[in-house]
Amino acid sequence: MNCPQCDQEMADVVSPAGEHVWICSDCGQWLDGTDLNAMLLRANLPGVASLGGKRAPDEATGTCSTCRVDLARLTHRDGASYELCEDCGWIFLPLDPPAAEDFEAAHARLLQTVRGFLGKKPGASR
Repeated sequence: MNCPQCDQEMADVVSPAGEHVWICSDCGQWLDGTDLNAMLLRANLPGVASLGGKRAPDEATGTCSTCRVDLARLTHRDGASYELCEDCGWIFLPLDPPAAEDFEAAHARLLQTVRGFLGKKPGASR
């Protein structure tokens, strides 16, 4: 599968439990919202719906590789954002630097990114 953001070929890394994370070496990670929710719950973190953010309809986004529909970008007050496909539930988390190439490293980076989003809610201290 090619990255909807930059069209680079992505690597599919799979956990022992069968969860998939698609890694673009240039810009971030893609994964099914159901897999992300399962990972978050096992890490005692709230689900994807808790990431929040305001929809940014005028910002350019990629196209879902699965559904071929435009992605929705959700942006936080500090400018951090993530994108999702409202049809199939796939989620894109931009990462800087790009994600690792094995599942354990990708999983750790994913949880770190989500913890960052959760910590950036209005009124939260950092």
